[in-house]
Amino acid sequence: MINPELKPKVTELLDKMVLRSKHNIGIWDGSFPDYYDRRQKKWYMNGYWTEAFWPGIMWWLYLYSRDPFLRDTAEYMSKRIAAEKIDLKDHDLGFLFNCSCVLGYTLTGSSEFKEVAIKAADRLSRRFNPRGNFIPAHGDVEHGDRRGYTIIDTIMNLRLLFWAHRMTGEQCFYDVGLKTAETILHANVRNDGSTYQVIWFDPDSGKIEGPGVHQGYNADSCWSRGQAWGIYGFSWLYRQTGDERFKEAAVRLANFFLRHLPEDKIAYYDLLDPRIPNVERDSSASSIAVAGLLILASSGKGLERYKWFVQAEELLTALVKNSSDHLDSTVEGGLLPHGCYFLSKDRGVDSELGFGDYYLVEALLRYYMFGILD
Repeated sequence: MINPELKPKVTELLDKMVLRSKHNIGIWDGSFPDYYDRRQKKWYMNGYWTEAFWPGIMWWLYLYSRDPFLRDTAEYMSKRIAAEKIDLKDHDLGFLFNCSCVLGYTLTGSSEFKEVAIKAADRLSRRFNPRGNFIPAHGDVEHGDRRGYTIIDTIMNLRLLFWAHRMTGEQCFYDVGLKTAETILHANVRNDGSTYQVIWFDPDSGKIEGPGVHQGYNADSCWSRGQAWGIYGFSWLYRQTGDERFKEAAVRLANFFLRHLPEDKIAYYDLLDPRIPNVERDSSASSIAVAGLLILASSGKGLERYKWFVQAEELLTALVKNSSDHLDSTVEGGLLPHGCYFLSKDRGVDSELGFGDYYLVEALLRYYMFGILD
């Protein structure tokens, strides 16, 4: 470790997270938490694509603590995901099944989790449009007005396809994942290392129609969580494929992200918002980015490995302080404060977001077990 003071703070924070998570389980009453709105002092539940993040948190914290209560809860929630989300018509099958059943299989060897996650991967692969080599984000791929709608978030869902390829040996999973990743690299990444969140395609010809806007300031700005998805996604793709194009993309995106952070390292909601510094922050973007930087570091050697580990450690130090102070001062809510879910809809502003919490926990474990955890 470069900073010898950080690791004991990480273990102290993980211990606090175990206690907070066990407390939260008792108040959720069988629902899936989406985010905790600090302004309204209220949990919002059952967030569609976000429902596997808390089961995933339970799996990660079980790996750390070996607490059987966390394992039992993670198994129960993951089995519900398996039963309730397998027929979803959405690219977020990746988030839903990676964070629940794939993690569950990895930690328990459950054939039930393995089989249902492979089925989810098959369903995701069938969304692929071979004319444009992309996966539509939402809705029916045969009908409707979103057949050509893609978002950079999809890069995170490709993990399910590569995992299914390793489990089954079926080449189609690898091919769909690789071709979709190449399209995201070509279409969503700009020359300066920033990213578009939305790209529209003509679903019949496969040609790019142009960028759009969903989150962020506008179509030409740089929504920080999308940039963080790209850092993590390309770093992970490089480790899986050895393709230098993905490593180079991860480095470019990481450098852009780091250059546009404020002094306290908690990302702005949009890195290119002209109103900076008078804009909302999104701590979830920082937590996703630091998990990705640790993957990038673990894939490197020598000075390169050292560089990205130091960058990750610097961001993680800020997040650890942010989260630890929060857990010490509140008795209700999530794990990481100051997230921003969807600014234009005033949804989850200055809130604790399930995905922000999840990727902070993952980052803590990747740091704690650096060089051991794959």
